[in-house]
Amino acid sequence: MATWKERLPTEVAQLILCHATDAKSLQSLALSSSVFFRSFKGARSIILLAVLENEVGQVMIPHAQHMARSANLQIPLYSIEEEVQEILRESREANSTLWTLQEALELSRLRPHLEYFADRYAESICSAAKGGLTLIRQVEKDRIRCAFYRFQTYCNLFGLSGNTSNVRPDCQSRKEEFLDKLPPWEVEQLVSVHEYLLGILSEGECHPNRGCACADKCVAFNDVAEHDIELGELNVAWLGRSTNDLRYKEYFMSFGLEFLHKVDQTKDYDKRYALFAIKYDSDRDFLSASFEIESTIEEVDKPLKDFADNQIKGWFPASSLADTDDGPFEAWKWAYADCHFLYDLTEFVRLRKLGYVFLDADRLSSFFLNPGNAILWSMNWDEYFAEQTQLQLFQHKSFEKRSELWASGWRGWWSENDQSKMVWCTEWKGKGMS
Repeated sequence: MATWKERLPTEVAQLILCHATDAKSLQSLALSSSVFFRSFKGARSIILLAVLENEVGQVMIPHAQHMARSANLQIPLYSIEEEVQEILRESREANSTLWTLQEALELSRLRPHLEYFADRYAESICSAAKGGLTLIRQVEKDRIRCAFYRFQTYCNLFGLSGNTSNVRPDCQSRKEEFLDKLPPWEVEQLVSVHEYLLGILSEGECHPNRGCACADKCVAFNDVAEHDIELGELNVAWLGRSTNDLRYKEYFMSFGLEFLHKVDQTKDYDKRYALFAIKYDSDRDFLSASFEIESTIEEVDKPLKDFADNQIKGWFPASSLADTDDGPFEAWKWAYADCHFLYDLTEFVRLRKLGYVFLDADRLSSFFLNPGNAILWSMNWDEYFAEQTQLQLFQHKSFEKRSELWASGWRGWWSENDQSKMVWCTEWKGKGMS
């Protein structure tokens, strides 16, 4: 006797498939009976797009598509640059016929990691605003999601996986093309999430005035880089904002959101150590170096405030988000009004923590143009440079001390206040981050 599934009309089965909440659920349902399987094959593109809209929302589909397609480029190394170029040239509109079930499943696999960081970044914006912003709106959250999709796509195209069989050519010209396709306020959005993710590796760093007596005062990469004797011998930096200072952190950031999520959830020192026990490729630049390449408009000899909005917008590609609110542009122009630079200025690092280029236009007038709130993002340059000098000195002294310990035969975890965890070299296996 036929089951209820086998008696379903094809149109009804397809309608049920279209209501699956995500690609993994769709796959399970399609494989549950021959009727669902045939119904899926008969309208694959329509069903896939409907389910993906259920999963990520219509506005995110083009960005999700780029991320999913770039996730597993199984092609010869000699043609990787051409494949990257093709992805960058794709239309901004989602093309349902380009989706495969494999790409949809890859999206479903990566999306929880992306949503985790998008939610946390949104929460951090409200926290940094000290009560001035109590809720991130849906459209603002979509802008944040879009920036994380772009970050993961960049990792897929130009990053490393830690697997030496998946190392790709540098493709420097394609890195530049990736940013050239975005208006500068959307590059500033990418800078914002990049800095936030650096914080996932770096936050909670031990301050030189208090030292560090236990590992739980540090977080992730800093915990390992500050205390491991071998990494001190190798001068693995964990402080500073220069491209050179960030190169180790950027290497691990290039593994993508799934790896960073694992880092963020790992609190045990030995497990953190194992996460970073991957050979470091010192010849590869990642995102910070790309931000530095074309951050000015050479032919413009006046600050942005001297130009009309339409004139400024005409210099750059249009936004790829279906966004009717001019908030990101207005906030970017307000911040960079007196500058010749376009994005990634150090003096706006606190503004980026406040998510200023993700918010609606009314937030600019109600929050950022309120003189009483300026203390939240104002930079005291004397204090900033004094602190950076102090941190660099602290780091240099740590390198010197750990180098001496390394030469004497000691390995393992060390701090100025606790030398009890050091191990003699014959009992220690090195990390190999050379």
